[in-house]
Amino acid sequence: MNTRKSNDDIILSIGELAKVSGVRQSTLKFYSEIGILPFAQDGERLIRKYNKDEALNRLEEIRKLKDNKMTIKEIVEYFEK
Repeated sequence: MNTRKSNDDIILSIGELAKVSGVRQSTLKFYSEIGILPFAQDGERLIRKYNKDEALNRLEEIRKLKDNKMTIKEIVEYFEK
C-alpha cells in the first residue's frame, strides 16, 4: 500500500516501485545497495521506501546511461560527482 507524505510525495515499497517501473525487485535492491537509487529506511528494520517521482526519474536516468553503454562502475562514479 503506497502512502503519501504530502500532496506530491507518494512513497512506495520496493515491490510497488518494481510494479510501476517494470524493474525487478532484485535490480532495485542492487541499485540501492551500490548507492545509485536512494531510499529511506523505515524504522530500525531495513524496509526500503522510495519517493515515487524521485525513484522513477533516477531509474530513467540510469536506463539512459546504460543505453549509452556506461558500465555499472561508471554509473556509480557518475552519481558520486
